[in-house]
Formats: sequence, C-alpha cells, structure tokens
Amino acid sequence: MKLTAVVLSLLSTLMLWAQSASTERQQKPEELAQKSAEAWLPFTDSGEYGESSEQAASAFKSAVSKDQWIHALTTVRTPLGKVASRVLKSATFKTSLPNAAAGA
Repeated sequence: MKLTAVVLSLLSTLMLWAQSASTERQQKPEELAQKSAEAWLPFTDSGEYGESSEQAASAFKSAVSKDQWIHALTTVRTPLGKVASRVLKSATFKTSLPNAAAGA
C-alpha cells in the first residue's frame, strides 16, 4: 500500500513537471524574456545594484564589470527615486543587438 502511494505520488509529480515543461516550451521568446526581466528588475528597483549585476546574463557581465554597473546605477538610477509603476509597452524578439558583436 505504501509503495503504491509512493509510486502514485512520483507519477503525479512527473506529470506536473512534464506539463510545466511543455507550457514553458510553448511560451513565446518575448514572454520568457519578460519573466526574466520581472525577476531581475526588483534588484535594481530596490537599490541592490551589486546583486542585479550578479543575477545578470553572462554576456552582460562580460561587457560591464560589477563595479561599473554599481557606479552607473548609483549615478543615474538612484536620483530617480522609488519606482512608482512599471508597464511593458512592447516586446519584440531579436536574434542580435544593434552595434553588438555576434552572439551578444
């Protein structure tokens, strides 16, 4: 009986995981990018500039040192004060950035 419960629990977990993975694969790149941004932006919004650097993509970290990022945000972002609201205006999927090296 216990073995049956364990097996059913494991199967349920695997089914939920498979459904979650399937849903994620179906999401548009813009939606995935928005999720990432929504997870990352609170670090900058709360003044945790060092943590925002650590949580950034590797391409970003290769281009901007942690100290450079902290200095830039302290200089530019801090004077703006607390975020009142944030609304996505648009999203477009691109495979490259303007004026950036390939793969950036």
